[in-house]
Amino acid sequence: MPIEYEMKILKETVEGAIRKFSEDKSSISWFDGVEDSVMDIIENDIHANEIFNEYQMIAMRELLRRGYWLKWDEEIGRPILRRLPQS
Repeated sequence: MPIEYEMKILKETVEGAIRKFSEDKSSISWFDGVEDSVMDIIENDIHANEIFNEYQMIAMRELLRRGYWLKWDEEIGRPILRRLPQS
């Protein structure tokens, strides 16, 4: 499978998971900073599997493993895939 297609599937899966989480928490499709909250849950909450399904968890962890995450872009009005800063 081409890497671009894999990234597209990962992005769409993670975007859907974050959007649903945001809607469940605040009734809006993408509340300010929701992507950071979700990343924190995935990295630190042992109960993350009670919030997200197996495929969403796999996609989120794979994006993080590859060094990417979604961030809201005000200019274009939607989330985009961004490289995480290297630590």
